[in-house]
Amino acid sequence: MYYSFTILKFLLFFINFILLVFGIASVAISSWVIVNDEGFIETVQFFWSDNANGLEIFQGTALLRYFGYAVIFIGSVTIPITLVEFCGLANENRRLLQVSAGFMTILVVLEVAGAITMGSLASKWTEDYEHTNNARFTTNYSGAIGTPDFTPIKSYTLKMDIMMINLECCGMNGVNDFKNMQSRWYSEGRKYIDGSSEDLVKIPAACCQYSNKEFIKTGDYQSFNKYLRDENCVKAYPESNTVGCLAKVRENIQMKGLPYIAIPIGISVFQASLVVFSILLIRKIKPFSDDGFY
Repeated sequence: MYYSFTILKFLLFFINFILLVFGIASVAISSWVIVNDEGFIETVQFFWSDNANGLEIFQGTALLRYFGYAVIFIGSVTIPITLVEFCGLANENRRLLQVSAGFMTILVVLEVAGAITMGSLASKWTEDYEHTNNARFTTNYSGAIGTPDFTPIKSYTLKMDIMMINLECCGMNGVNDFKNMQSRWYSEGRKYIDGSSEDLVKIPAACCQYSNKEFIKTGDYQSFNKYLRDENCVKAYPESNTVGCLAKVRENIQMKGLPYIAIPIGISVFQASLVVFSILLIRKIKPFSDDGFY
């Protein structure tokens, strides 16, 4: 009985430590996301570039903002629960363990309810971030790579060019985005380094297909034309990528989204384990008597 009691305490200390670290990290990272989502996305892409292409799509959207608030709430509640659990373990106190297990149960129920609610509202979240991106792209995108007046300043336009090349997509919804006469690109961006302009330029160079994308990683954007599969791509969009970036991002999430799903599932498993093991430990701790706790 003594050994099983000790093993349970050890497991709970380990699980509790993991949850405490998660709580602190989630509050810190989510606060960063809410305050400066652009800096957060750029940092993630710097360290995890191959799996983070297209995260720009979520910048400034209600989906990212409210998700950040939800994670801050979960982390803020997890921290005091784990501290109470640590006190209960250190003192072998039934009441403290009961309190921490009870509140963790409530938190897990709230998380499940929140996940179900977000899932049921998925279409609304999708509509919001697609509307946000379409409006931002129409208003701000003017074309960078391949233009005569290109400057390597990290602007919104250059970020979109890099995303389109990396994801092999074109515009938010496809090549038809560049037929929109109300867009900034249509009024200002129809220029190409060979002197072509206006109606001769159908799409930006970022929509073209490339044999190699190393120039993006090295930042040598002006050498883009060395890697074009078709030098006349900007004048004949059927030779370009035609799928929109919104669709490409959805496809990427479906293909590479396992880590995004595995992390919350893993945390939920730890939370449920804390509740189960706490209950088992509580049953082994006898109410205080002259003979001790157990």
